[in-house]
Amino acid sequence: MRFDIEGFITFDTEEASLVNLLTGDCIELSATSTRLLTNLLQYRGDIISRVDIFQSVFEKYGARPSNSNLNQYISTLRRSLADLGVEKNVIITVPRIGFKISEEVIITSDNDYSSSFTLPTLAPELPRRSLLWQHRKVAILFIPLVIALMLLSQFFTHQKQSPTAIFTQDKCIFYGAGALRAGEILRNKKLFPSGLDCSTPKKIYLFNRQLNQEQDLGIYMDIFILKCDMKYQQCHSYYYKEIKNA
Repeated sequence: MRFDIEGFITFDTEEASLVNLLTGDCIELSATSTRLLTNLLQYRGDIISRVDIFQSVFEKYGARPSNSNLNQYISTLRRSLADLGVEKNVIITVPRIGFKISEEVIITSDNDYSSSFTLPTLAPELPRRSLLWQHRKVAILFIPLVIALMLLSQFFTHQKQSPTAIFTQDKCIFYGAGALRAGEILRNKKLFPSGLDCSTPKKIYLFNRQLNQEQDLGIYMDIFILKCDMKYQQCHSYYYKEIKNA
């Protein structure tokens, strides 16, 4: 990290040196002096107690601290800054507490120069293959509905009648053509094994075709149901064939 002091003194924590940018003069610092000055500059404006300095600068690195050697390192830093041309008292002593960087001294660091910003979130541009696959999925979902509608159209064309609303149940509207046994169809457990949910708007198209087979062999019945959920815009078709022996 780099700190600029008063605009013309550079303190490089990695190089452990103080440099006057105007004259090129350089003073190399010891490892302890570097840690001490870094600690003071990082928390500039705050008072750092002697106890905190002992722990973060000395004890953390295996050195034995004392008030006398701390005062000696502070004096060395003050003298180095003064020798490089800084007239202000950069490090201030707070009696019986510790030390702080003077608020009159202009200090800047690398963090002050780096401006943080957030890039706008852009919707990812889907690859051409993904777009084609999405269109294909829509087509796959749409084809069964078209087939169901075609079958329904054939049933109603066979009867030559248009579907009309025959009755309602809660939010379900039932459409059919001809005389339908709607109640019997809806009670058919094979068509609606879990019942019919009419809590949301639905349109149900019903058609049944019943043929008596020749020679009284039985009754042939086709039942076709198209259930459309209006809330979710989805349709499901049901087809049921039944033969009752005579």
